[in-house]
Order: sequence, then C-alpha cells, then structure tokens
Amino acid sequence: MCGLKGPGCGCLDGVTAFFEIMLKASQAVSSTKLASNHVGPDRAEGCLDKLILLSKVAVPRENLERRLAESGVTPRVCTLKDRKWYLLGRDGVQFYLGHPENTRIHKIITRPSAFVSWDAYIKHLKDLCGDAALSAKIQRIDLTVDYHTPFANMLRCLDVTHKRIRTEYQEHSGIKTGLLIGAGANKIVVYDKSKERGEQLDRSRIEIQLSGNAAPKVTIDDLPRALIVPEFRPFKSLRLSDVRIDVSAATHPEAVVHRMAEFETLWRHNGFYGARKALNGSRNFQRDVQQLLTLQRWSIEPDDVLRESLNRFFNQGVSR
Repeated sequence: MCGLKGPGCGCLDGVTAFFEIMLKASQAVSSTKLASNHVGPDRAEGCLDKLILLSKVAVPRENLERRLAESGVTPRVCTLKDRKWYLLGRDGVQFYLGHPENTRIHKIITRPSAFVSWDAYIKHLKDLCGDAALSAKIQRIDLTVDYHTPFANMLRCLDVTHKRIRTEYQEHSGIKTGLLIGAGANKIVVYDKSKERGEQLDRSRIEIQLSGNAAPKVTIDDLPRALIVPEFRPFKSLRLSDVRIDVSAATHPEAVVHRMAEFETLWRHNGFYGARKALNGSRNFQRDVQQLLTLQRWSIEPDDVLRESLNRFFNQGVSR
C-alpha cells in the first residue's frame, strides 16, 4: 500500500501501467524463441583445477625449502586470504603450515591445471615432496568446465535438480555474476569467469568442489581412473538447455499468454531456475508453464566436456 487514500494516490495508474507492460511483453514473445538458434555454445573446456592432499608421512620443511631453492624459487612464508600460514612453492603448489615456525608439513595445496599434463604434475610433486605425496589422501578436489558463452546466457539456460541454490552473487547494479549451489562437502559454483579475470571474451565457469567424504577415496596414482569412468558424473544435478516458448496469441487463451509473459520477464532477470522457483509456489510449474516450453539440452554437456578434457590431460605425453 502507498499510504494514501482516494483517487489521487496514483496506485491505479501504477497497476494499469504494469498490465500494459505485461501485455506488450506477451505480444512480443507470443511466437518468438527465447534462446539462441543453436543448441548451446560450440566451445567448452574442462580441467582438474585444484587438489588438496593430506600426507600421512610428514614432509620435512627444510627438505622442501632446499628443493625449492635448487629449482630457482626463493621459499616464502606468508598468510593468504584465509589468514593462515603457508609456504609458497611454484606452479600453484603451496604447503600449509598452520604456524609459521612449523617444520613438518602434511597438507599440500596444488593446481594440476598449471601443468601441461598429469605426468608433468606428478613429476613436479615428486621432485618437491618425494614418494610420500603419491600415497597422500585427497582432501579436496576442484573440477571445472568453461563454456564460451556470456554468463547471462548461462543463467537463462541453467536448471538445477536435487540441489538448492544457496547464494547468488551480484554487482551493485543488480547484474548476477555467480551462484553457489549445494553446501558442505559437495558444492557447485557457477560464475562469470571473464569478469573475474577482466577478459574481453565471454566465458562462464561451472566448478564443483568435492571435499571430505565426497572426494574420491583413492590415492593420486589411482585418481585418473576414478575420474574418467562413465559412472563419475559430478555435474548430474545441472541441466543446461536452450529454451523455446510454444505459445501463440492466436491459439492460446489470454491468461496463458499473460502467464508466459510473466515467465519471460522472470527468466530474463533471474534465469530459468529462478523463474521456475518463483512460479512453482503451488507446485504447478510443470503443468502451467513447462509444458508450453521446448527445452533443448545443450549438445556438449558438462560431464562429457570434463571427461574428454581429463582424458587428454591424463594421457598427454604418455608412452606406456
């Protein structure tokens, strides 16, 4: 309520204007497609972005510092964003200290994506930590898929099943830049990678973070086999589809046209998941809206992209 009474309050004019906007929107989308002409972007890459290892056998700090120095790196101890102490290596390798004077190290933070192949990553790890690292437990693994598409398009094509979107990130202008899906040991982050890096090219990233009991229960030596089996589908809760609306003002009642106009407005601002959530209060989205849409799954799905990219990474330069 505006707090005013009588014909001069302006509420009636506002309501009339709103319905005029909705009518124009319904006329605009009554026979148009809501998404692009092709089924999804034509380029995507996946990678094994991060591995956090927990070694049962302590790695002596003095050995690490000596090996780093031999490789031309000056060992440096500092705190990072989490305000905890680390010994910094090179090529994305860090060693968690806990305390700046700690001399025995168990946790190793690595970025396999910084290396051209899995063999190169393993060699670097062995050179620094010895064979102890190869029997380390995997505490966390981050796997990513980058699509060459604007984040706004990613948002409009994304639906989520069996998980909830916990957090939405946005700029001061209200433009969404990221989503956090799930919680605890199994989280998915979807965000505008090009904006994060200040790139001119459109790139959207899907990243899954598996930790604790959700991480693969294998040693590093067995990790490649665990990640490329068909049963491993970390992004199975995501659906990426181009959206078409199958409504015509000439063949559908006015109420249906208005409903689909409302869907389009929500879809454009909040994405498919946000629109479905907003219109599913009575659990009728499937009946009232989705049956009037054509959802065309993207030709290259996240799990397929990841498996193909990991296969190349694991087998690059392998002669055995």
